[in-house]
Amino acid sequence: MFENVPYAMTQAAYADLRAAVERVAAGGPVAALSFGSRLPPKASANHVAIVPVTGVLMKNPTDWQRKLGATSTVDIHEQFEHAMADPDTHAILLHTDSPGGTVDGAHALAEHILNSRNRGKQIHAFADGMAGSAAYWVASSAHKVWAATPSTHVGSIGVIAGHVDRSAALGAAGLKVTELVSGKYKGAGSPNASLSDDHRNYMQAQVDELHRQFAGHVVRARGLPASELPHVTDGRIFLGHEAVKRGLADGVKTFGEVLAGLTSHAATTRAPKPPAVQHDVAARARVWAIAEEKRTGRRVTALESINHILGLGV
Repeated sequence: MFENVPYAMTQAAYADLRAAVERVAAGGPVAALSFGSRLPPKASANHVAIVPVTGVLMKNPTDWQRKLGATSTVDIHEQFEHAMADPDTHAILLHTDSPGGTVDGAHALAEHILNSRNRGKQIHAFADGMAGSAAYWVASSAHKVWAATPSTHVGSIGVIAGHVDRSAALGAAGLKVTELVSGKYKGAGSPNASLSDDHRNYMQAQVDELHRQFAGHVVRARGLPASELPHVTDGRIFLGHEAVKRGLADGVKTFGEVLAGLTSHAATTRAPKPPAVQHDVAARARVWAIAEEKRTGRRVTALESINHILGLGV
């Protein structure tokens, strides 16, 4: 779950999650972690769908990972698409309280939401407590991002991957593992040996590339100037008003205020309707021709059947 897996996650949450996983691996209890588990407030809004983005974001978490507080980005994608396809839904609110999660899954979800901004429905994100790292990757894709309070955590734009060297522990137990690999980098990140300089550089390059993709997405989604990029993509977490000042959020509002604004917007707009279905003259002509041939026993030409349909003023 952790070895060589890149996470876009706050440092504190990453450490807590890793400790919880090691505790479970040692036979300890599976207990949900406290961060990023806030559910959306109970509220009803006409034509506004609320999609939760909470907990540790993972693409396809297992049952025990869900018990730790993991949420599937595939499930979030499905909820988002259901709202997009619903003609009665005119706006979508991403209720976000998460420290981030794995790059895999979050990246694809964020790109999908960003590419959905031109589909005729307003998409807003509400950071309720925290929109950290991968969760901000997703939230930044919305048309607008709102922080719940001046103390709301927003940002933590960065990628982290861990490596554990278990060779000393194996040696103390009288064990030595020999790995046979087919290429120079095939064994990169193995827990049975220390990282060589080549393997470290290889893994660091991957982390740097994922960070570049993350930062590039935020720049596109938020329209940030290039001069501001180094100051907001260095892994720092920004509090509410500072996040607004840095361009990572659009304002500090309560959940009720954000929901009321979207509800008002939804009341004055309509979801795009599918284009009007054109009459298929040829298809109707074929239906009439079959019926006419059956009734009269004679062959009906295509021209005759079309003229008949057109003669009805269709």
